[in-house]
Amino acid sequence: MMIPEPNLTEPRINPMTMASSNHAIAALLSITLLTALIGFLAIAAVLPILKRIALAHPNARSSHKVPTPQGGGIVVAAAAALVLAGMAMLPGQILPGEGAASTGPFRHLAALGAAVSIVVIIGLLDDLHGLSVKLRLAAQAIAALLVTATLPEGIALLPPGGWQVFERVAEAGMLVCFMNITNFIDGLDEISVAHAVPAFGATGIILAGDALAPWATPLTALAAGALIGFWPWNRHVARLFLGDSGSLPLGLLLGYGVLLLLGRGFPAAAVLICLYPLADGFWTLLRRLLAGKPLSHGHREHCYQRATARGLPVRTVSGSVFLLALALAALAVLAAHASSPVAAIALVALGALLTGAVLRYFAAGFGPRP
Repeated sequence: MMIPEPNLTEPRINPMTMASSNHAIAALLSITLLTALIGFLAIAAVLPILKRIALAHPNARSSHKVPTPQGGGIVVAAAAALVLAGMAMLPGQILPGEGAASTGPFRHLAALGAAVSIVVIIGLLDDLHGLSVKLRLAAQAIAALLVTATLPEGIALLPPGGWQVFERVAEAGMLVCFMNITNFIDGLDEISVAHAVPAFGATGIILAGDALAPWATPLTALAAGALIGFWPWNRHVARLFLGDSGSLPLGLLLGYGVLLLLGRGFPAAAVLICLYPLADGFWTLLRRLLAGKPLSHGHREHCYQRATARGLPVRTVSGSVFLLALALAALAVLAAHASSPVAAIALVALGALLTGAVLRYFAAGFGPRP
């Protein structure tokens, strides 16, 4: 029996597909780096103004010791919006093209942009003047409903029909929760960048090439780039804080990534990328609830805050969160490609163990004071 010789003239990998893939990766890296550069330079230009009008003075709830400007989120959002506008004007496959098929995606992206703008503005007003809880929550709810009401039908947990209305309302409530939890976690130098950049990276990798959400990966590249540009200014000891104008849209976009992962059939990955902020946020709220303390009052009882109060250096705490977020992001990517639901659940369990270990480490709180 003769064994046929392999056809050495036929390539195993389609060179056109590989070239297209390489082009897409290069484009996404360019988006990330360009957004980071623009954000960094924009902050350098605006920082003197923020020092005059938006100083955050230390109080009983603060982790910082000297007056520090806040409101950096509005600059970060503006940098991302500028690059996004440039992307929309460029031909190619970075964003959905024009035509009847893309009317839905562009309508949804416009709604997402409006939602981000709403929470940036309401956050900036709260940074500068302070707003009531009811007004903040109402604005967040409107922004969240804008996002969920315009989602394409294919991005859903339930089939089209009457029940999907309830799903969209529930998803809007989830986005409001994410905004506030992210705001709670944004209380230490570098920590928001530490947990969000790996989360955006994992979301972008998992949703790369998704037919119903082709904008997801470019948007995660934008968000990650904007945060990377902000990071040098927020390194300990921070020269600038995100403020509510940054933490609220950050929470909205993180929750949006989770929503897309759930709607496209990656529940394990969705849980993993947000495991740290959810664990710290909900555990802290549960402790306060059981102690009979008001949930709406400011405090310094989050796990990361207790860690610094007990002696862990700020950079150790933020670095631990970053390493945990990297591990969770890697587990999320693995879970998205898991061969069975059991394997995905096992990866979630491993992520939960890692998160619990980090929170336990924070509770031990040994080391020199920051």
